[in-house]
Amino acid sequence: MNAFTSEQFIAWLESKLQEHHVAKVIPDDATLEHAYRRAAGLKRCQAILERAVAEIGAYADNVEVPEDLGERVREQLAHAPGQAWDDAIEWLVPPVNLDE
Repeated sequence: MNAFTSEQFIAWLESKLQEHHVAKVIPDDATLEHAYRRAAGLKRCQAILERAVAEIGAYADNVEVPEDLGERVREQLAHAPGQAWDDAIEWLVPPVNLDE
């Protein structure tokens, strides 16, 4: 077998499967239904995530940034010198109300 090329090995393997009447297995109806529902749920999740990413980008593009952001970051870092500057920014951003 080690002397086979990939194509030769696949041809040999397929011939052995046919020789022994091996066929693709399709699960029972309950398993198929479960898999279909899972696939539908995953597609729905992907669509929701894509829409959410677009909405988040639009929201972020329109957020009002404080004019004195640099000063606020310096003040925050003075209180927590071990904090990274981008963590200080995250701390400075107020909570988001999704009902607005």
